[in-house]
Amino acid sequence: MNAQFSAVSRVTSLIAGVIATAITLLAPIGYFYVSRNSVLSNIKTDNELTANAITGIVTANPKTWPFQDLRISEILARRARPNTFESRQVLDSKGLVVAESIGDVPWPTISDSHDIYDAGTVVARIELIRSLQPIAIRTLIIAAVSLTLGLLVFIILRIIPMRAVRRAYGQLSQNELRYRSLYNSMREGLGLFEPVYGADKTIKDFLFLDVNPALEHILGAEKNALVGTSGAHLLNGALLNYCTDIASAMNHATTLHIEATDQDAKKYYDVNLFAPTSTTFAILIEDITDRKISEKQIHTLAYYDQLTELPNRFLLIDRLEQLLAQCRRDNKGVALLFLDLDRFKHINDTLGHALGDQLLIAVAKRLSKGLRKSDSIARLGGDEFVVLISFSDEGAGITHLAKKLINAIAKPFIIADHKVFSGTSIGIATFPSDGCDSETLLKNADLAMYAAKEMGRSSYCFFTAEMNSKAHVRMEMDAKMRYALTHDEFFLVFQPVMNITTNTMTSAECLIRWRDTSGKLIMPGDFIPLAEESGLIIAIGEWVIKEACHALKTWSEADLPPVKISINVSARQFSQHNFLDFLISVIDSTNIDTHFLELELTESSLMNDPHLVTETLDQFKAKGLSLAIDDFGTGYSSLSYLSRFPIDRLKIDRSFIRELITNTTDQAIVEAIFAMADKLEIEVVVEGVETADQVAFLQPLGCHYIQGYYFHRPLEEEAFLKLLTR
Repeated sequence: MNAQFSAVSRVTSLIAGVIATAITLLAPIGYFYVSRNSVLSNIKTDNELTANAITGIVTANPKTWPFQDLRISEILARRARPNTFESRQVLDSKGLVVAESIGDVPWPTISDSHDIYDAGTVVARIELIRSLQPIAIRTLIIAAVSLTLGLLVFIILRIIPMRAVRRAYGQLSQNELRYRSLYNSMREGLGLFEPVYGADKTIKDFLFLDVNPALEHILGAEKNALVGTSGAHLLNGALLNYCTDIASAMNHATTLHIEATDQDAKKYYDVNLFAPTSTTFAILIEDITDRKISEKQIHTLAYYDQLTELPNRFLLIDRLEQLLAQCRRDNKGVALLFLDLDRFKHINDTLGHALGDQLLIAVAKRLSKGLRKSDSIARLGGDEFVVLISFSDEGAGITHLAKKLINAIAKPFIIADHKVFSGTSIGIATFPSDGCDSETLLKNADLAMYAAKEMGRSSYCFFTAEMNSKAHVRMEMDAKMRYALTHDEFFLVFQPVMNITTNTMTSAECLIRWRDTSGKLIMPGDFIPLAEESGLIIAIGEWVIKEACHALKTWSEADLPPVKISINVSARQFSQHNFLDFLISVIDSTNIDTHFLELELTESSLMNDPHLVTETLDQFKAKGLSLAIDDFGTGYSSLSYLSRFPIDRLKIDRSFIRELITNTTDQAIVEAIFAMADKLEIEVVVEGVETADQVAFLQPLGCHYIQGYYFHRPLEEEAFLKLLTR
């Protein structure tokens, strides 16, 4: 080690000395050389310029120029660079001084001369001597700095590397101790082996050479008992299956990774094999049992529904893609059955979410029992399930399976001593007829499922292209409605309610109309149902209330005759918890008289929670609002509820009036409504009156208020105001 250290020291000193000497000498020498040449170049330039100036005097006065020494001296005194130490002389052809500019020129100096001509003949010369003392001083400074830098470089290159070498040699022994400690304390098992070759030069066995404590723990044996023995039994002999790979790793200095399983101990090991030398190999063994268990749990969380333990959407998509690929190769079909439980929300709300979850678990088990092993089932979420099957015939089995699943779910479930009845609606989409990818098949099966629900629930429906076109039309209509709401395409019309006794207008119903960008008029029946379904009805309803209240405010400020305006409120809007607050804020902001505002509610919106509805209606009445039940007779009519609600008016639906003259059933219903309203002291408005015969029938019943084409169609605001002021 000392000889090696001395050799390294000598080489390091030599290299450091050469580099330090080069830095010390080259910088000042180079600076002085470059600076001297620069000064010499400047002198030559100055001499040439001065000689040119004096040549002009010589040419002008070829005989007498030597006597113009004052002018020549002035030229010599000019300095392109002031504060330079230099001396200038003009000598004639005989070497006599004609003129001069003498200055202090300390040593060292540099000089140059330039001839002066007259008609091509040299008549004189100019000599310039300049001091190099400033350059010499700077060169000495640079030399001092270079010497210092050279010494510093020598110290750095000589002392620091040697100090590092000493430290490295000192750490070698420490590292050996440290790595031995790491070897003994590491969590992974590490063992060194020597291969045993057979007659055919292939590895037949291997012997233990060394093991660390972790491997002793994994193998359940001490080092002394293992060293020198066969390692063929290691990991239940799993390594013997990789003898060829072990030999390749040793020959090519590569690594080998193996995952081994000890079925008896239910353990999983991660094994990495490498060859530290060409005659031995080592294995690093890590117990990954806990990691494998965690990975399995993560896989379950990622791909399985936690409630029913069925595959979730992610795993369903994966299986569907695999099934589609297989069926493309085998020329088979795929059917996707999209199941949605009927009445599940009602069951969940009635029995509670805990029992609702138990029902979903029971449904999952019952559906699974009705499937083949080759079929797949998944829960998408909520009460939606999907079944995947492949088929090779014309799909007759699909219908049979759908009926089988419907019948299975139709049977009662016993959930916590409750007998629960449910059902399922099934939408069916098939590959390749209804789609060639998972997304399309799921979407089309979903559309078919909604069609099945519309057919009466507990039924199944195959997808048709018409469903897709309807869905696109609905999506387009929804987008147009949202655009219309923000671009003022909606507007209000007003249909008067007439008193047939006095032939005067007593109120008007506020109705919405839509004129799109093309100028086409769209009636409420074409977009309100979709708005109800999408939830946009809430925003539309709020727009109608704001516009109607602003209209009442505008009319009042214009001193127009007051008139009561009725506004339709959808069941969905009425059920919003903040509807009352919204209505009050609009009324307060417009400062209208609430006695001229009436809300028309449907019977269905009043039946959800009678106690809460009564409280809400009482709050409306406290604000001075009038209340009417719209389309009376078509919903869930109940005299007991009607007697409890503070209702001012009933509006008989037009469906009872359309065939009133010829339909005795409609006549009886209308007569009964008038008799009931008379006893309850509630006004009645008849909608949809279009003929004089209808008016003649209604008058004897005590009908005073009529709304319909017989008197007026719905009018835009300008026409309505003309009628109001007439």
